[in-house]
Amino acid sequence: MTLEVSSAIAEQAAQLRAGHNVRTPDAIQISAALDAGATYFFTNDI
Repeated sequence: MTLEVSSAIAEQAAQLRAGHNVRTPDAIQISAALDAGATYFFTNDI
C-alpha cells in the first residue's frame, strides 16, 4: 500500500520524534502505518 504523507501524518510524526526520540524516517513510517489502521509494525532496527 502506498500513502501520501498528509499534514496529519507529518504532525503525528513530529510528535513521535519529540516524545519518543524516534528518527524522522521511522516516525513517518510509523505514523503512516497508524493512519492506515495497522496494528503491527515490524522492523530490523534494534
